[in-house]
Amino acid sequence: MFISEGLTVYGIANELNQRAVPYTGLSKWDYQAVYSILTHPKYVGCHVYGRTSSRLYTPKVRIPKADWILAEKAFEPMVDQTAFFAAQRIVTARTINKTDEELLDKLRMLLSREGRLSLRLIQNSADMPSPSTYRLRFGSMRQAYQLIGYGRPGQFGPILIKTCRDVPSPSTYRGRFGSLRRAYELIGYGRPDQFGSIDLRRRTQALREELVGRITALFPGEVSIVRRGERWRSRLRLRSGLTVSVLVARSKRVWKETVRWQI
Repeated sequence: MFISEGLTVYGIANELNQRAVPYTGLSKWDYQAVYSILTHPKYVGCHVYGRTSSRLYTPKVRIPKADWILAEKAFEPMVDQTAFFAAQRIVTARTINKTDEELLDKLRMLLSREGRLSLRLIQNSADMPSPSTYRLRFGSMRQAYQLIGYGRPGQFGPILIKTCRDVPSPSTYRGRFGSLRRAYELIGYGRPDQFGSIDLRRRTQALREELVGRITALFPGEVSIVRRGERWRSRLRLRSGLTVSVLVARSKRVWKETVRWQI
């Protein structure tokens, strides 16, 4: 499918799931599962050592392919080398020749077209590089978003409407249509890939990063930011060595004037 039909990695995963082709356990096919089969040398009989390295309490580091240790003919090959190397050429041609700015332009175009960015939108756009490409090139999706100016708190939810001078206030839409969600649905904005908890989570993350930045700016030389990797929250380290985790909690009105914070 990848070589003869020209399907994307996500397209192959969707096709296998639609055909009910079983995967490991009860899991469904996803990008990583298909990509691993297309690119891992073990499927042509090679055992690979030293693909990553990680010292104690440090982020995992990917080792360049040129430095991998390969043991050929360690397994019975499942794919012939001709097909395997043809697939590698296709994978390489799709991203390796694109500059950082070209990759960022793709994000800008998607943002202009959809009004927001998310992993699902990127995955489902046939003309977009995969999220893993952005992570490898820029370190994380968040860093790629920041490079195009996407990720400020005001870009998520009702705050975005409030900051636009030529758009009526959120209360106007609530009074006219009952709720903002109802107004979104009337213009076709409200499908699972467009709206939901992801917006709240993104806005909370953006608020947290903004707060962390403001704290460090208030105490230059006294507070520094510590980041262990993309999957770990950034923390603050005081000059004394104490490490502080910053948490932003959303409030919820549970009864009349009673407000509780969800932690």
